[in-house]
Amino acid sequence: MTPPSRNQAAEHLANLNDLLNQVGLLMRSAQSIANLLFERAANTEAPVVRRGRPPKASQEAAEVADSYAPVKPKRRTLSVAGRANIVAATKRRWAEARKQGKTVTGLPLKSAGTAKRPSAAARKRTSDAKGAAMRRRWAEARKRGMNINGQPLNRAGKTNGLAASA
Repeated sequence: MTPPSRNQAAEHLANLNDLLNQVGLLMRSAQSIANLLFERAANTEAPVVRRGRPPKASQEAAEVADSYAPVKPKRRTLSVAGRANIVAATKRRWAEARKQGKTVTGLPLKSAGTAKRPSAAARKRTSDAKGAAMRRRWAEARKRGMNINGQPLNRAGKTNGLAASA
């Protein structure tokens, strides 16, 4: 490769200077556009998107809100005479229901002949009888080679874990 002549080098340098001037112009125009956009954004009052809990309302806003707040109605109270009238009416209603043999809800009243809870001795006898019957059923099932659910037992007398085949 042969080195460039002086004319070619000068021409090449002139082209390079032209390119640098054009790049400089582009950079200055980009900077001016950015400045214009920044000024426009500063002049327009666009709503700022906030995140999180809003700040506490100012004192003026709180006063205005209080002036428009609905007024709670005064709570009514029952006089002693009114309460006595309600009690008397309720007693009359229950007395009438008892005369008819029903409760106010329409269910029959419990009579004196209703079953009472068995004594502890009676409960023990019942429990012992049920336990004896259950033990008899288990013994019969073991004789047949089955458990009480009908599952076959293995040689050790335990359930195989398999369901009985139908």
